[in-house]
Amino acid sequence: MTENRPTNEAMARPSLFQRVERYYADCLAQIGGTGKEFQHWWTATRAELVATESYGADPAFLLHVLICTTLRGSRRYAEQNPAIQELSKRHSAQVAGALKLILDRGLPWLERVFVGDEKRAHEFLADVARVQALLVGGAITTPAWEVTARASGDTNRLRRNALTACILCMDEALKGIPNRTMAAVVLLEKFGLFRTRSVGGIARAKFLEQRIRRNKAKAVDRLGPIGNPVWHLRETFDRLKEFLDEPWARANFG
Repeated sequence: MTENRPTNEAMARPSLFQRVERYYADCLAQIGGTGKEFQHWWTATRAELVATESYGADPAFLLHVLICTTLRGSRRYAEQNPAIQELSKRHSAQVAGALKLILDRGLPWLERVFVGDEKRAHEFLADVARVQALLVGGAITTPAWEVTARASGDTNRLRRNALTACILCMDEALKGIPNRTMAAVVLLEKFGLFRTRSVGGIARAKFLEQRIRRNKAKAVDRLGPIGNPVWHLRETFDRLKEFLDEPWARANFG
């Protein structure tokens, strides 16, 4: 009689948190210096993240939210285009002004310019919009997604909105934890996202509670300045879970 022995298939699969952890460890290893520094912050919070699961929280989602917010960055498309870099500031402003004028005049005007050739007018307008995006546009980047944004946008305001979105996601995820606001403060501080050490822990928690109360209703507006990053954090986590179930990801991350 053949003895039944456990196989690799019968072995317990790593938890979602472990798989997300391995995935981001691989991503961060490719960043270089920033990745190495970040892994130090991340290691310091691992025990706190794992402990949240006993209260019904999802540590994998919390890790995703914190990493995407901490490593949020931006880049200008013009910086990657040698032809645009050749332009002086004055010439760049002149080109941007001309492109804006054409876009403001719009399709009806261009159809008259091209003497009723609607197809050519549409193509030209699309080309003008593309050149304008290359000239004045940019991208907000995270390890999980990238979205187009105006390079001249208020980066401080965008960063504040992203942090608020992170805080709202954490507040919802930690709702089963006693004193969840203080738990969020600890995680945010260890990731370098919350810097109010000059006041006591209770004051920090109250500051966070006020921020949550002021902005909670805004989280449901998917197109709003706070609701949009909230939606991106949740949507990309769902996509990450799907990706980690694919054969290639299972072979590499468990």
